[in-house]
Amino acid sequence: MAIGETETLFADVLPVGAPQTVTWKSDTPSVASVDNGKVTAKAAGTAVITAQAGDKTATCTVTVNPSGSPTISNTTLTLNVGKSSTLSVNNLPTGATVSWSIPNSSIAKLSATSGTSITVTGVTVGGPVRVTATVKNGSTTIATLSCDVTVKQASPSTITYTVAADDTVTLKASDFNSVCNGVYGTTLDYVIFDRSTSNGTLYYDYTTKDGGTKISTSTKYYSSNSASRSISSITFVPDGKSGDKATFPYTAYDTKGQRYAGTLEITIKSPSGNVKYETAKDEPVDFDSGDFDDVCRSITGSRLDYVTFTLPSSSRGTLYYDYGGKDEEKLSSSDKCYADEDDGDFGLDDITFVPKSGYTGTVTFNYSGRSTSRDSFSGTVTITISKTGSTLRYQIDEGEELELDDSDFNDYCKDQTGANLDYVTFDLPGSSRGTLYYKYGSRDEDDISSSDKFYRSSSPRLDDVTFVPKSGYTGIVSIDFTGRSVDNDRFSGTVKIEVGDTGSGDISYTAPAGSAVSFVLSDFNDLCEDETGERLDYVTFDLPSSSRGTLYYQYGKSGEEKLSSSDKYYRSGSPRLEDISFVPASSFSGTLEIKFSGRSTDNDRFSGTVAITYTSVKDPAIVRYTSDGGAVNFQSNDFVSACSIRGAGNLVSVKFNTPSSGTLYYGYTSPTSYGGVVNPLISFSTGTGNASISGVTYVPKAGYSGTVTLTYTGTDSKGATFTGNIAITVTPTTGSRFTDMGNYSWAAASVDFLYENGITTGTTDTTYGPAGNITRGDFVLMLARAFNLTGGDPSNSFSDVPANSYYAQAIASAKALGIAQGGGSTFNPTGALTRQDAMVLLHRTLSRTGKTIPDASASYLSRFSDGGSVASYAQSSVAALVQAGVIQGDTSGKLNPQGSLTRAEMAVILHRVLTL
Repeated sequence: MAIGETETLFADVLPVGAPQTVTWKSDTPSVASVDNGKVTAKAAGTAVITAQAGDKTATCTVTVNPSGSPTISNTTLTLNVGKSSTLSVNNLPTGATVSWSIPNSSIAKLSATSGTSITVTGVTVGGPVRVTATVKNGSTTIATLSCDVTVKQASPSTITYTVAADDTVTLKASDFNSVCNGVYGTTLDYVIFDRSTSNGTLYYDYTTKDGGTKISTSTKYYSSNSASRSISSITFVPDGKSGDKATFPYTAYDTKGQRYAGTLEITIKSPSGNVKYETAKDEPVDFDSGDFDDVCRSITGSRLDYVTFTLPSSSRGTLYYDYGGKDEEKLSSSDKCYADEDDGDFGLDDITFVPKSGYTGTVTFNYSGRSTSRDSFSGTVTITISKTGSTLRYQIDEGEELELDDSDFNDYCKDQTGANLDYVTFDLPGSSRGTLYYKYGSRDEDDISSSDKFYRSSSPRLDDVTFVPKSGYTGIVSIDFTGRSVDNDRFSGTVKIEVGDTGSGDISYTAPAGSAVSFVLSDFNDLCEDETGERLDYVTFDLPSSSRGTLYYQYGKSGEEKLSSSDKYYRSGSPRLEDISFVPASSFSGTLEIKFSGRSTDNDRFSGTVAITYTSVKDPAIVRYTSDGGAVNFQSNDFVSACSIRGAGNLVSVKFNTPSSGTLYYGYTSPTSYGGVVNPLISFSTGTGNASISGVTYVPKAGYSGTVTLTYTGTDSKGATFTGNIAITVTPTTGSRFTDMGNYSWAAASVDFLYENGITTGTTDTTYGPAGNITRGDFVLMLARAFNLTGGDPSNSFSDVPANSYYAQAIASAKALGIAQGGGSTFNPTGALTRQDAMVLLHRTLSRTGKTIPDASASYLSRFSDGGSVASYAQSSVAALVQAGVIQGDTSGKLNPQGSLTRAEMAVILHRVLTL
């Protein structure tokens, strides 16, 4: 029964001679009441009606259905990719069933195909796509309900960290994975960082002792902590003041290959006063006055005068003055340690922390200081003592090979992780210093790569790796390595190989001609340790002749300045040695030497020479393509070949500049289906996937004829950048696949463009009918195909558009989007379309689909002799399209707004719009 309905029940009392008095009762009167057999439905639910005569009873169960027809919980739904929502059918009659369907499960998927409720999940960006719920009672359909689902990409949230100006902060891969999950509902695979604008640097495997490797804008950093390049191994080191922010744009890729652009933002707060050191078990730590001076300057703005220390626990270690020297003594908490040792009894550079024998762990103690302006400050010293040092050291003669010993690496692994070694991978040394080989000297000899794993107890074996120095090379070679234990614990370290008698310890660099060379801090620190036994404090440089080049501090940054011969550049203080670059003169080639001298942290002198050799580099070959007016797909191999002509490094990636005529897309399949427009800031690699050069497509602007030259910036495997050119010769076809285009060569390329992209068809298989006037219905159909218009109900469209007509869905979609407005309830689909009405429909389509063009004043029409005859409702649309170059008038300088639009003219106009 339905609410409000009544039914009468009758009770037969047998035998006939029995008492005939019947009483009636409902167990739930609020659902169904009964009065002398008359049942009234009051609310949805179930009630049992009982009839009683004497001691005999009979019952009837009454079900009251909800009022009204079945309804769906939502008629429209917008979801982010990977996110879900529930759809349900309400007011379902008793015994009715619901079946669910969706025509395109690649955009959204359903959790089930039957039941009163289901879950809809966004899969990929697109829609709207219609979910249909069919309600049946037995085999009879009693209702068909629908919900239009649109799936969009969520905007990635900014990842934020806060760090003190004198501290560091390490990134967490989980933070980046959370953003990816919010955007696509998937797992992050890797990210590629762009450089920060300023105020700090991202390092990979950073330590306070040896620094780290600056992140590369072409390197993938993975979300998995077990990966060889994990996001969780990246550390930010600030180079700004309190209140500054460092912003790092990045491109992220999920495990399905989908990408998005995100932002890492790090806020720098007031200095904490922390000074950090790292050492190995039983190895003393020498304090550096520059570290404390940096803190003092950042907090007080003045140079350091002195500090006093709260003494650490003797169970962890002891502070000494002149440790190992003739004046050695333990420090007291009242001793003032001066930045300038001439100002007092204790020089801060002569202070050493000596760990208690066998102790490993972290030691923390406080200090207080005063600046030369008599401002007080305080902070904390933190010393991390590991079980072993981070370096494996070897020494070989000049020209001698070094066979690596897996037992050395196994001992190192056990000290670091407590378990035996499984494998290691190596960062390759510079070719100017030497090469790592596998099975050197055998018929299986091969150069190793940075991705090769070498095992302790399986093949390929670590024992079969050999370092071969370059002929004539002497000096220190540093090779970083990363490994895993058999328990899958990660560790890292450095192999340092001293080749020959290093003497003054020349440091060598090789670079392509014209490239700036950044000095590597570890090269100078290694040399200092080799020469003096102590870490580097600072160096000074003899300046090269300006005819050869110039030494710069912070080259290419806001603080850029030329060096002077008296400037000191520090390992851990400011100005920093790692910010020095040599920039060659434009005409220089060959090798130059730059002499330098320095001091260790123990004030010992040393000297050496930086040798920089420039190899000649040719211009890359021009990458050439041809087009008949259609799309041109780039091929990675073409760019790799062009780069190889230079005779330098192999191509790694390119960044494309915006072309002057036409558009560059990635993920292009049609004019309205593509991954995005190429951004000059995004790098495209030589590999595969969304960020591959082979995924880039050039689409010429409609009507363009000639050779368009595009420029790009390439980056090679040696870190050098170069400018390359792409020449695309566009010769629009004057013929056509259709046989009746002979007198319409000016439209042939446009007709074929629309045909190839599924937007238009011919009047027959071989003819197009270019002179025919296009009807209003056919034009809307072309717009729907060109711009993927969807939605709308053909049965609820204009009264003169039959629901079964071939353009019915297109007109319904255009009406739903506010594009087709008609006159009252009619649209006149078979009527000829005027040129001005075509412009109005086209302009609305651009607006509704997010492809807007700039507005233009109606005065823009005055340049045409009949501009004043454009109807007022069409003036803004026609003016905007004229300004955009879509409408150009006829040969007599007229717009002809009231004239009909031919099929040939329609093709040219749509071609121009789709290639703006």
